[in-house]
Amino acid sequence: MNHTTLLKWTLTPTILLAVICIVNLGLTTLYWIVGDWIVPRGVEVHDSIKPAEGLEALLTVKVTIIEYLPPATDSTLVSAALGLFTAVVCGLAWYKLRRVDMDEESNMPRRRFWLAFPLISLLSTSGAALGSLILHYTQKDSAPYGCRSEMQSNGDRIMYCTREMGACNVLPDFKRLFRKYGQQLRKEEWVGSLCMQTQAVKWMQLGLVLACVGTAALLCAQGLVRGRTRYERVRNMEKGKGRVEEDGLGA
Repeated sequence: MNHTTLLKWTLTPTILLAVICIVNLGLTTLYWIVGDWIVPRGVEVHDSIKPAEGLEALLTVKVTIIEYLPPATDSTLVSAALGLFTAVVCGLAWYKLRRVDMDEESNMPRRRFWLAFPLISLLSTSGAALGSLILHYTQKDSAPYGCRSEMQSNGDRIMYCTREMGACNVLPDFKRLFRKYGQQLRKEEWVGSLCMQTQAVKWMQLGLVLACVGTAALLCAQGLVRGRTRYERVRNMEKGKGRVEEDGLGA
């Protein structure tokens, strides 16, 4: 197999990388907006206290608020942005390396640059995506719902959750609590899709890693094949040029 075929194949994982990053950015932005400004992040529980005879009933209000932890979400945005940059770099590398004159000795620094630069970018993107995937698990608490809870002095509770734990574990309980009291959580139809979006973005990080590994493997393979056959191709080009010059002189 020649290096041009391998180089052409690098376009497939590169395009896949760009598509995953665009979808990743879109879904992350969407669930950020929906989770922070559309679906409620808090719920009020009204408890009636039976007073002594002759006194009016007392009503206490307990509030549970979700505070989303930013590292997991921020890391997905970083990996997606890096991935888009890397996809552009790999596209430029494909355009530069496919030129015939890249085999010439004078272009050796350019060949090395357009091989090393994409590989460094791919390594950075895969590291960022892997770090984001790890953060989705390390930010998960061992407490119920996967969230860390703090009770305030007034009886309110604050739950510190990743967006995935908040959307998939806490918000469905908010829905059940509202229905128990004959009410409806505002924009509750968004809760199910919000959970699916956060989980999709989490597993897209694995897709980013695989796309980066595939692109890097093909780039390295074409570099090895190109290096082994370069001198033969250069000699053939020089012979071809020599024949053209002889034909021109003969004419």
